[in-house]
Amino acid sequence: DEGCVPTPDPPHDQHQDENDGDEDDDDDEEMLTKEQILGLLLDTGIITRLQSQDDTSSPALDHILSFQQIADQLYVKLEHRPARDVLVGHNILRVGAGDVAPSLHATQLAIKFQNTARKIERRIELRPSKHELIGHHILAPEAPGLGPGGTPPSTFHSTAHILDHKLESRPAKGDLVDHHILISPNIAPTLLATQQQLKFQTTASSLDHKLEHRPAHADLVDSNIIRVPTGVAPSLAARQQEIKFQTTASTVDHKLGSRPPKNQLVVTNIIRTSGPQVSSVIQERQEILKFKKTKTSMKNKISVRPGKDKLVDRNILKTRPAQIEEAAQKLQRLRIRGSLTERLEQRPGRTDTRMRALLGETDDT
Repeated sequence: DEGCVPTPDPPHDQHQDENDGDEDDDDDEEMLTKEQILGLLLDTGIITRLQSQDDTSSPALDHILSFQQIADQLYVKLEHRPARDVLVGHNILRVGAGDVAPSLHATQLAIKFQNTARKIERRIELRPSKHELIGHHILAPEAPGLGPGGTPPSTFHSTAHILDHKLESRPAKGDLVDHHILISPNIAPTLLATQQQLKFQTTASSLDHKLEHRPAHADLVDSNIIRVPTGVAPSLAARQQEIKFQTTASTVDHKLGSRPPKNQLVVTNIIRTSGPQVSSVIQERQEILKFKKTKTSMKNKISVRPGKDKLVDRNILKTRPAQIEEAAQKLQRLRIRGSLTERLEQRPGRTDTRMRALLGETDDT
């Protein structure tokens, strides 16, 4: 048929054969129009007859134009396609350990899949039976009236209720991040690993520094930080401390039980109170004002106190040295003692006193 025209070779391939290696000229070359392609086809004799002189809607011509557009798009995509290393880095191409050719990748994956399938089948065949698992206490025996895992229904339901309550009251993700239980998702994984490594190194350095400067064992014992009981075996030291603690607790309980009531403490002026209607804050304020008042009174009395000369004149202060004053007082005490002894020796006895009383009565009569 005259309308069926064989598809010619792509214009770009022919042009590329003529200008091999000149890619810059191909990029700058403009795309041929429909009229120019039609003229080339007429000149080469590919199209020998048209229905009319202005007919440019031949199916072959549309096919050639479509082919040229697709070829140009392919050339552009091939020029901008990524390199093989980039495809391998993005896991688009797979490279085996022995640098397997791309044509053998599918075969290699099929062999690997078959080997994995054989291993799984072998392990399924060798796995222990259910009775063996029950005998080794890996599976719980099933019994009528038991829940999942061989547990009673009441235990199962109570456990489920506890789990539901804990799931409802569990903290939010933000709280876990604030408490450093979860790591913040805003940090990139690459930066997170570096951050964790730096933090670990800083902590290790700080621990090394503190271990180098920690006090010796003898210093800790002297500071009463470490207690070493004397004459007691280390195995009995803990028991000794426990007995001592129990004794102290018993003593404290006894003292608390026998402590005096509050009223007695108030009467003996151990606890001060200004009335049941006064709060502790006001009471404290009253104590402060009373102290200031006493302090002011003391200052006034000190400012008007008499001088030293007046105190000496009134025999309140002694001007003699302390040793001489002490000796004088001792001598005075001896004199007073001698006088009292003499008077006691000269006083009349009991019989003399009675005789004098009788003689006095006789004289009166």
